[in-house]
Amino acid sequence: MGKEAALHYNIEWHFNPLSAPHFGGIWERQIQTIKKGLRQMMDEWRLRKPSPETLVATLIEIEFILNSRPLTHIPVSNDEEEILIPFHFLVGRSGSDVPPLALTTSSIDNNQYKQVQHHSKIFWDKWKREYLPTLLKRDKWTNKVEPLKEDNMVVLTDDNATPGKWLKGRID
Repeated sequence: MGKEAALHYNIEWHFNPLSAPHFGGIWERQIQTIKKGLRQMMDEWRLRKPSPETLVATLIEIEFILNSRPLTHIPVSNDEEEILIPFHFLVGRSGSDVPPLALTTSSIDNNQYKQVQHHSKIFWDKWKREYLPTLLKRDKWTNKVEPLKEDNMVVLTDDNATPGKWLKGRID
């Protein structure tokens, strides 16, 4: 966006200092968890370099995973409530049930597809371990926290679940 357009719409840009990403708060923390997941994959890519098509398809799969993540802690009261995810802002609804179009229409072969799934699983496993703790609602330790009880909703982790699927459960 040019200076004139910014002035016309009364937009004022504020940037974090280059050497102080902690000024960004929560979004910088998210970027840090994403970078950790990507570094894990890059270590493996050094051993066996992926083709450009495989790399692009893997990054699209990771984009899908990130856009289907919960943005806030999971509500514990109602299983009918939909969890707010980035897809709600991007497409106006939950798009997490639709596979990335590039993977269904791309020209990658079966072997490349398996590589994409393998690399996205590596990212998912690493990133999920980093991201899940950020979903916990934290109260000050001086406040009394009510323990989980019957009929509360919880997030379930399943190592065999499809990357990007956030399973919910109800305590019986």
